[in-house]
Amino acid sequence: MGKRFLLMFSAVLCAAVCAANVKVKLNDGWEAVHSGNYEVKATADGFTAKQLKKGNSLVVVKKIKLPANSRLLFSSDVQTAYPATVKLEITQNDQAGLRDKHKPRTYASRDNFSGNDTLTAESDIRNTEPVELKISITPVSRKNVVTTVSNIFAGNPSGNGEAVLEIAPAYVSAGYEISNLAASEISKFKAQAYYREEGGKFRKAFAPDYPPFEHKARGVLVNLKENTAYELKLEIDDNGKKSVLTKKFRTLGKDFPVKKTVYITPEKIAKGFVVKESGTADGYIRYTAKPGVVLNSKGVDAIKINNVQYVILENLTLRGGLENSIRVTNSKNIVIRNCDIAKFGRVGIHKPHRGGEYYYKNRILNSDSGIWIKNAKDVLIERNFIHDANGFTNPWFYSHPTGPKAINAGMVENATVRFNDFIGGDVHRWNDAVECMGNSSTVGGFFRNAEIYGNLFALSNDDGIELEGGEINTRFFSNRIEATLCGVSSGSCVRGPSYIFNNLFWRGTDVFGLTFNSFKNGHGIWNSGKVHLFNNTATGYRNGTNGISVDPYRPRLDKMVNYNNIFALNNTMGSPNALFKIANSPSDYNLYFNPDGTQLDELRKVFKRDLNGVEGDPKFVDAAKGDFRTASASPARGAGRVIDNFTAASKVDIGAFQGDNAPALPLRDLSFMPDTGLVNFKSDFSAPKSVTLKTSCPKAKIPFVIAQTIESDWLTVTPSKGVITKDKPVTLTVKINPEKFTTARLNRTVFLVRTPEGLSRPVSVEADTRKDAALLKKNRKGVLYPNVVNSKKSTKFSFDVPAEGHYFVMFYGKVKNGVAGKVTVFCDGKKLYKTSLHGPYQMMVTARDNTPSYFCLANWGRKNIPVKLTKGKHNFEVKYDVAGYAPEGAALITSAEQLMYSCTVR
Repeated sequence: MGKRFLLMFSAVLCAAVCAANVKVKLNDGWEAVHSGNYEVKATADGFTAKQLKKGNSLVVVKKIKLPANSRLLFSSDVQTAYPATVKLEITQNDQAGLRDKHKPRTYASRDNFSGNDTLTAESDIRNTEPVELKISITPVSRKNVVTTVSNIFAGNPSGNGEAVLEIAPAYVSAGYEISNLAASEISKFKAQAYYREEGGKFRKAFAPDYPPFEHKARGVLVNLKENTAYELKLEIDDNGKKSVLTKKFRTLGKDFPVKKTVYITPEKIAKGFVVKESGTADGYIRYTAKPGVVLNSKGVDAIKINNVQYVILENLTLRGGLENSIRVTNSKNIVIRNCDIAKFGRVGIHKPHRGGEYYYKNRILNSDSGIWIKNAKDVLIERNFIHDANGFTNPWFYSHPTGPKAINAGMVENATVRFNDFIGGDVHRWNDAVECMGNSSTVGGFFRNAEIYGNLFALSNDDGIELEGGEINTRFFSNRIEATLCGVSSGSCVRGPSYIFNNLFWRGTDVFGLTFNSFKNGHGIWNSGKVHLFNNTATGYRNGTNGISVDPYRPRLDKMVNYNNIFALNNTMGSPNALFKIANSPSDYNLYFNPDGTQLDELRKVFKRDLNGVEGDPKFVDAAKGDFRTASASPARGAGRVIDNFTAASKVDIGAFQGDNAPALPLRDLSFMPDTGLVNFKSDFSAPKSVTLKTSCPKAKIPFVIAQTIESDWLTVTPSKGVITKDKPVTLTVKINPEKFTTARLNRTVFLVRTPEGLSRPVSVEADTRKDAALLKKNRKGVLYPNVVNSKKSTKFSFDVPAEGHYFVMFYGKVKNGVAGKVTVFCDGKKLYKTSLHGPYQMMVTARDNTPSYFCLANWGRKNIPVKLTKGKHNFEVKYDVAGYAPEGAALITSAEQLMYSCTVR
């Protein structure tokens, strides 16, 4: 029944404290406060509470004092017969030099929805002097329900040097943690890891990371085999005490025994199907459907899994779920395998004047998911095709994207997510293909021992995936991320370490062409976790990594480790000063390529980084066909750094692909390949194109079907199914149906050559209609175009507005590199707002030969809010702080979609 708890930062303390008039002294300094509606009894290590009547909730509080620059650890066991909320809050008054010294600061706020679990919280105390904290526990509020809270610990963790080693094996990797260490500084702890298969010789592994105020060291083993016995050996020096720790373990990989199979029928799922029965370790309950059956549901969740264990969902074709297709809460040992999931979630109303989000019953839509999973442990999600949500995602033009996602995860421990295809669309884009609940929480997202590999993340307006949260021994590898604003976000990396390696990032942009970083970092204060970037290949018009934020009260050195990556990009480091001076992050043996010049000289001369880095064309085998292996003459060949356990012992190539026979990404255990990974029709749709499927395996007989998104009806692939053998390769005919196009845009999709087991080879497709005159005219109906008059430091223009409404002010032209400054927008002589001319949707204007484009004079706070205008003529003037701007034209629009799909076409 277990469930961990989400850390949510909040400054609001429970109102019940203010209204309380009954106080009960408990043991160890705790005090219960309520309004006479509870029976509270002290126990030796906690308390019991029973609600006698309705009224204000009970709050149990304690004040504790912690030393400066320390860390709070809170834990307690909670038992109640009713699985409802037990809330934890930790607050303090900030000291001078932080925020407002009189303003309460909430360190942690967590909710428990399970009836039997351990409530935990961890928070860094960044004050430079001792601080007093107030801890509040609010038990379940329900008449006659007894809540027992026991084994309470609240204080600054420490270690006595009696080290304890724990290992959490997954399928092809494992995470380990050494706790109870004594060293209080990084320099006083050293460790070397070794591993071996049972009966073999020990091999060196990558050293663990040690954030000293946790008194724990953590690390991972990678490139392991499934269902194989291993042994880990650690030689440690902990504050001068030397010891050797060893432990045996076996990776996962044995299939799950099934004691019972339940067939879900259309009738059973029509209003939502609830999984109520748990299996056991010796016999799972398997839920499936007869072949060919499509399960349509109008339930809030098509399938709901709550408080169960040892359950398999397999071979299901799911359509619907008002909010989610599959919801998993408070459950363990859950398998979701080989399911086709689509048409889930709600359809909202687009409100450009309120920030561009989509609203449903006056609330922003931002949680509907193919798989919504929270408070779960020991999870396997594999070989699923998740696509075509019902809802929509706003782009960054308006505000931070909100909308549907393939997976939404929080408080998930020991999860493997592998071999899935998460494919959005140009119309129904993901917000993030995979999103984290609790971005800056220790238990945010797949927070501990996540193994995420062999997946395709495509077509989102924000990230391919958020790893944000605890990121405790997170492994993200052998994935492919495309057509996304950002690749992967490591966010705050609260605890770490996380490892991002052997991934391919390409074709990056959101729905309007905006791009950001392959590796996104930040989220304000980063806490203690370290991010490792090894052997990734990032290509296209975007940044490599952006700057990171480091706790100013406790700098964490070498916050990011950056080795053996190919950055074939227009810009490499968004903020090298933040990466290398503030955070002191190591970076070396990377390859940089940009025909207009790279940052390598600056990295070497200014920051003393990448002294062994390489500058030059990586010579991809065939980038136009999506083949990013490096040719034998590539400067990436043999130029990488040996990284124990992550790379070969010698001759390491830079980038995600090693040698001539490197497997394609995303990694799939399949013996056939298409002869191209990208079919690009550009703007000529008259002639079909072909894709040939071949196998070199003499005895292979591989059945397949073509799977594609519902919205990509402009694409036809034939034959739609077949069998691949060595003697009879299959040639697919890929045809564009131009009559299906409704918008002038760069149309993108991915189709799958999919086997009955759910493994696939993805093929990306592009068809460019951005200059289609008829579609452009349709898109731009209602756009107002005035003449502009430019002077040295201003531009004037007028609009005859046909109806009262909300409008965005646009310019057409070049945003000149090297010319910075602010602009002030006036309408009818009145100042409207002041903004930067290098704001949202201008990053894409400054590259690609500085092509003239439409860009918004964005009125940004947290949202780009349009100007409200009455019917009639309005005179605008834009004044510049710096001379040198001369836009060619202007426009007035009611939604970004009118112009931005084809922003380079006037």
